[in-house]
Amino acid sequence: MSQIIKPRADGEGSLGTPTQKWGDVQTDKLNGKTPTEFVAAETPAATTSVAGIVELATDTETSVGTDNTIAVTPAGLKSVQIRVYIVREIQRLGSETSVWSLLSLGSGVVLAGTAATGKIYKSSNSGDTWSEIQRLGSETYGQSLLSLGSGVVLAGTAQTGKIFKSSNSGDTWTEIQQLGSETNVFSLVSLGSGVVLAGTYPTGKVYKSSNSGDTWSEIQRLGTETHVYSLVSLGSGVVLAGTRPTGTVYKSSNSGDTWTEIQRLGTETQVYSLLSLGSGVVLAGTAETGKIYKSSNSGDTWSEIQRLGSETSVLSLLSLGSGVVLAGTYPTGKIYKSSNSGDTWTEIQQLGSETYVRSLLSLGSGVALAGTQPTGKIFKINEVMVPW
Repeated sequence: MSQIIKPRADGEGSLGTPTQKWGDVQTDKLNGKTPTEFVAAETPAATTSVAGIVELATDTETSVGTDNTIAVTPAGLKSVQIRVYIVREIQRLGSETSVWSLLSLGSGVVLAGTAATGKIYKSSNSGDTWSEIQRLGSETYGQSLLSLGSGVVLAGTAQTGKIFKSSNSGDTWTEIQQLGSETNVFSLVSLGSGVVLAGTYPTGKVYKSSNSGDTWSEIQRLGTETHVYSLVSLGSGVVLAGTRPTGTVYKSSNSGDTWTEIQRLGTETQVYSLLSLGSGVVLAGTAETGKIYKSSNSGDTWSEIQRLGSETSVLSLLSLGSGVVLAGTYPTGKIYKSSNSGDTWTEIQQLGSETYVRSLLSLGSGVALAGTQPTGKIFKINEVMVPW
């Protein structure tokens, strides 16, 4: 039978005299400290190996993630988001083997320049489906595309180095002019007000038009270069050019009228791609060792950043805004990503079994298209933020 034990009047064997309050007894028994003070003084802070007092992170501390000694609750974890990429194969463009160029005209209208039949393809639904438009003369490569606004588009081609023009958003095309004796028009850039530059092969010359591509004049050969692979405008008449076979960057400060050799990028032999991020920050994608280089002073000096995996060529670069940049490579046809304006890079994914990511295009809102080789396919990349 159970017994009820009552405290003795003298307090022995009890918590205190009948008239004492628990708080008073606690203060007496805990070295003059309140329970909170006693626990704080006598208990260590919790670590991953020692039990103790745990401090919970605030919402701000959870999102910033800079303090690794504060515990995060499951509810707090919901406020953390990470950026992931969903890649989908869309369509092979006819029997093409390569998608050399991609161009957005806005409102979901996109053009693609291809090889080996030199045809233009068009999508009116942000790249989800494509239709063949027209072969550009007898050309076999649609290597470069450029929008001048109001439905006016230029195309640079090979094998006879011609400029073609469309005035109706790519629906029909007219041959304009062969650029000298060139066989390839690798790059086109608009400087505004109808001024356009073209980079060529095999004599490594820059050509210029001042009337929206209707007529062209030879400007200058860039050193002893044979290829002008890439052109980028930095505004106010400043233009950079990436070349082969010495992997050198050239610069013009007067809208392409004269050019100065700036710097060879390491031991690279080719500057395939150039990308302006604004405020004088420029990235360059190179070969033969597949490295990214960066300039923070409008191309005047360059620093090696990183080789992208085991790639040998960085063929294309694309900004998605807010410091997020994508790079397309060869020979494993992968997409790489930087979230800090090109300072560090991580591998995202190989695009199917493709070996070249020839072209990249932003459609806004984290959506990008990629043009590939050797099967001439379009892939779509969706950037999404998910809770983590």
